[in-house]
Amino acid sequence: MAAIFQRVARSLGTMPTAASMVRAPQMTTTPIFAYGHSAGIGMAPGSLASPSAQGLVIPTGSELIESILGGIMLVKRTFRPNVLKRKKVHGFLARIRDRDGRKILNRRRAKGRARLSA
Repeated sequence: MAAIFQRVARSLGTMPTAASMVRAPQMTTTPIFAYGHSAGIGMAPGSLASPSAQGLVIPTGSELIESILGGIMLVKRTFRPNVLKRKKVHGFLARIRDRDGRKILNRRRAKGRARLSA
């Protein structure tokens, strides 16, 4: 879990504290502007409403990032280069051994490729 936060912190430029990794983020309320029907209340346009009256909780920036990252699984690194595996699968000797591999080499020769295989 800490590795995930470190990767995210590097991309965001900030490091989360140990306390934020242990406990769930606490939401703080911040006043917002609510206009009539868009806020779901029957007030005249241009009037102000507090979030507590509506039951709204607005998270701060770091809390918002932590809550979003809680539900997102970061993408794994799927390509892990290995020279021996590459040669065994895509190498010249692997192509020569197989009938379909020889077809691949002949097609590449016909096309004029400088490099026939990996």
